[in-house]
Amino acid sequence: MSKKIILVPTDFSESANVAYNHAVSIAKIFEAKVTLLHILSKSEDISTEKAKINRVANELAETLKIECDGIVRTGSIYEDISEVAQEIDAKFVVMGIHGLKGLEKFTGSPALKVITSSKIPFIVVQENTPMTNFYKNIVLPLDLTLETKQKLGYASEIADKFKSTIHIIVPKTSNKELTAKLKRNILFAQNFLSEHQINYQIKIASGSSFSKEVIEYAQQQNSDLIAIMNAQDSGIGIFGSNPKQSMITNPYNIPVLCVNPIDSAVSFWK
Repeated sequence: MSKKIILVPTDFSESANVAYNHAVSIAKIFEAKVTLLHILSKSEDISTEKAKINRVANELAETLKIECDGIVRTGSIYEDISEVAQEIDAKFVVMGIHGLKGLEKFTGSPALKVITSSKIPFIVVQENTPMTNFYKNIVLPLDLTLETKQKLGYASEIADKFKSTIHIIVPKTSNKELTAKLKRNILFAQNFLSEHQINYQIKIASGSSFSKEVIEYAQQQNSDLIAIMNAQDSGIGIFGSNPKQSMITNPYNIPVLCVNPIDSAVSFWK
């Protein structure tokens, strides 16, 4: 079986350095290799950049005792990050951003274009995200979509490897039909987490802005990761405007796991 790969897009900035750290922590736990990816414009010298990325990869490998290599592509970050991730069958993409302005710069318009164009889950870290060697507390907002089960699968796999606790937060609604759907998703989550022996807690939100409450709850729980789904869930009227952007660029610099829905069933435990 081929070795798992953690892909890290890099522009050699400070936020990329933070992404290296998180990628290495994940790679060690998953016994994976880290692959750095640098995207060039057509005007840049590819030979110079190949030497640079190889030097960084070698330094990481020697200093942190991991397997690490580098890829240089000429093209567009909007297309090539997701293409390379699929080509090398990456387990996760770990990407650093420079806060909200960095997110807009990285993804262009529409927002989150890079992240939402890939079937590979992203872990997004901000420039000021603390360095860490573990994910002990994972906050998972449980929504009304069927795709939320895929998010639960990836978050649970990380929790299993890092011996984490998953803190589920559920939106409050007075609508009986929506309440019934949420109860079904809660029951599924409880059964799934119990089956895989994952520690978990469940909290019902107060009914205010759900995305803001998720962020504050994550801070209260000393969360190391927030898991969100890039499904069209904001139209349900629960999450408010731009919930994913506000969570990804949260003021507490908590890393965010972004899972994109896939058409077919996936085996998370591989």
